[in-house]
Amino acid sequence: MDEKPYLKGLNKLLKFQLDFLFLHETPGFPEKNYQGNYLIYQQIDKAEASNVCCGHGHWESPLTTLANGSKVLNDDSNLIILHNSNQKAST
Repeated sequence: MDEKPYLKGLNKLLKFQLDFLFLHETPGFPEKNYQGNYLIYQQIDKAEASNVCCGHGHWESPLTTLANGSKVLNDDSNLIILHNSNQKAST
């Protein structure tokens, strides 16, 4: 997908305030020297805080928080297990 429609679609999704947004491409964070696409970072950082899971590029630390409160989890080479802590385990 070309960059312009991708970023437009990402912006629309971020307005829904989803519990999690899963992306293939990693946002870039130059201030932390994390590789990725800086334009994606800008879209996430200017939106309401959200939880983003991404991959494609390796970071030293898999979790970072943006100035707007968004949490970005980079799952490159990692296994992620999401668990609802409000749900009781069945036996």
